Amino acid sequence: MNSKPFSITVLSIVTPSMALALFWMKVAVRRIIALVKVSPLVVIGSAVFIAAFVYTKTNVVISLSIGYFVMIMAFLFFASLIYSFKSINIPDKLIRYSKSAFSNRALQRIFFIQRAIASNVYTLIFMVLVFLKRISPDFPLNAAILPTLFLFFTACSFGVIITRHRDRQRTARIRRVKINAAIKSTALDFMTPSFFLTALTSIALFIVLFIDYIGDTNIEARLLFAIFLGIPAFGFIGMSNALAGVNWVFYAVINNAFSYQFKRAELFLTVFFAPMIIISAAINVNYLFIYLYATALLITFFISTDFLNLPPLVEGILIIGFTVITLYISYINPYLTLIMTAPTALLLVKARNAYYDNL
Repeated sequence: MNSKPFSITVLSIVTPSMALALFWMKVAVRRIIALVKVSPLVVIGSAVFIAAFVYTKTNVVISLSIGYFVMIMAFLFFASLIYSFKSINIPDKLIRYSKSAFSNRALQRIFFIQRAIASNVYTLIFMVLVFLKRISPDFPLNAAILPTLFLFFTACSFGVIITRHRDRQRTARIRRVKINAAIKSTALDFMTPSFFLTALTSIALFIVLFIDYIGDTNIEARLLFAIFLGIPAFGFIGMSNALAGVNWVFYAVINNAFSYQFKRAELFLTVFFAPMIIISAAINVNYLFIYLYATALLITFFISTDFLNLPPLVEGILIIGFTVITLYISYINPYLTLIMTAPTALLLVKARNAYYDNL
């Protein structure tokens, strides 16, 4: 029997399949690299989270009460809606696929659906963890509830995206309200969907851990200090995307002084997270002044890093490294956080120089 025709047939099937597989692998790698460049903190944080679950295998199972389940679902729902408010540059997407067989209206719907699913990716991850039994509800949970909630959240996100897109296309008469120019510009510059998403996550974590703290006050003081110092720090991450979108051409005419811009960002973060910072300081009453000082250091470092105009990946590594070192030192001894004053001051000087160089 001659096996040559059979070998040729197999080769003719395998070779195109391998080429197609390599093509999609190349596309996947490019998409991952692009995602890392745009949102390095999210990608690195998600990678660490997934690696931790893979490493622990089946040794760690999170027990979930019905109260926490409702709280998590509410958080995921509102987080997806907030993220759905982020503006989308539709014309670029339509130009990219202008030679496809779909109409512009169909392409818009496809991109809106993709955006709605992306807005609910954390709900999807939570659902997968439940089905993999890494999160174990301690109450009867029907297997159809989570997929139904995911579809409902996605549909709501899709509705928000559609509504926002239509509102942007309409020209409506808006009643003007007199607001101080400095307050209005600060709100427009910093209150972005990306900032609200990280801030909402930080607030949700704070509420959950605060409830646990009320239920168990025997937590070690140093650990308590590090935990309630790290929660607001996570919320500060959103300032990076907010500062990147500031209209610097406008401020070149109004006020381009570094001190003004820095104080504006610092005051915004302080006021926005003031309730959380005050409650955390009250919890760490024995370390009250050092807690407030360490929080001020973190705010200064985060804002200074944003003004350096670094590549997103480098900025993400720098922020994560500084935060981890600070929290580790604060756990060893809260007063040792004073040694982080030197690198923070050095970075502030570099940020000032970089700001004026980029004007």
